[in-house]
Amino acid sequence: MISMESQSGRLHWDGSGWKVEDLSTILDALPEASVVLNPDNSFAYISQLARLVPLFHKGKIEYSQLLTQIEKARSAGRIVEEDYELVHPDAAVPWSVRVRVAPISPRHTLVLLEDRTRVLQADATRREFVVNASHELKTPVGAISLLAETIHDNADDVQAVETFSTQLVKESRRLTKLVYEIISLARLQDGRLPVKPRPMLAIEAINDALDQVRTAAEDANITLKTDFPQGEDILVHADLELLTSALQNLLENAIRYSNPGGHVYVTLRENDNVVMEIADDGIGISEEDQGRIFERFYRVDPARSRSTGGTGLGLSIVKHVVSDLNGSIHVNSKPGEGATFIITLPRHTPQQPEAKQIALTKEQE
Repeated sequence: MISMESQSGRLHWDGSGWKVEDLSTILDALPEASVVLNPDNSFAYISQLARLVPLFHKGKIEYSQLLTQIEKARSAGRIVEEDYELVHPDAAVPWSVRVRVAPISPRHTLVLLEDRTRVLQADATRREFVVNASHELKTPVGAISLLAETIHDNADDVQAVETFSTQLVKESRRLTKLVYEIISLARLQDGRLPVKPRPMLAIEAINDALDQVRTAAEDANITLKTDFPQGEDILVHADLELLTSALQNLLENAIRYSNPGGHVYVTLRENDNVVMEIADDGIGISEEDQGRIFERFYRVDPARSRSTGGTGLGLSIVKHVVSDLNGSIHVNSKPGEGATFIITLPRHTPQQPEAKQIALTKEQE
């Protein structure tokens, strides 16, 4: 008999194949929860991960569907793999699993359980995203098609062509924005949108975002007000482009849901962290809606959002960006009393020469 030692246990050749005398190290290294069963289905070995599975807490298997699969594998003398939703009295919620059962010796049977709940949930989320995105795209695409036909049919009417052309441009811009935000959100969720954090002045991103929305604020008769007490030197470790995009989305929302003549306030301060607040005195958000506003395609006021070009994706993008920057966001609001969105980011505390260099670089740009 040939034998050798390995980090996984002692291997030996018995004439028909390699046998593992000690599976513990191997099974503990597997990503699946693993159990080796005796003929009476008691545990000859249970991995550390399997100890966390409610199914195995009592030291034996009672779940009938799994017992049937085990007997099937033993009778057939081969690996049997099945996918099913596991429901067990000790489990808080059902979960989806892939179970492989393999006879590994005349006396022992190996059970490998892979939790696929998150994978399947992610697939369901992607499918839902595609359905919602397709639905949202139909509106501007349909409008553009209809407007183009109307312009064609009224080519001799200068006033009609001008009116419908203006609407066509508006719908085209809305479609462009929607496609851009769908792509951005998908890339953020998949981790494919590059994040390039660096020490930067927080006010740099705020000012860039304000510059992007000034025209929209003027058109809506909304006054932008800022409060940066000693805020010029506040540093964060962030990605300028992504942080600017998040702030711009919040500002656009504040403008969109404010009434003409209203105000949008931007505040920057620091404590243990850097805090950026964007507040408005608009229509406000109910407590029920506050729990859902960061969901994709969710709108507090669908009619108003569509009429002003909202896509229902802005706050989802903001949440992902802030999360990627190791920060947090929450909202304070009451119906009719406006809303305040608060972004909290880790503060960057450099040596004094570094702070001066960052400020000097900004001045030179």
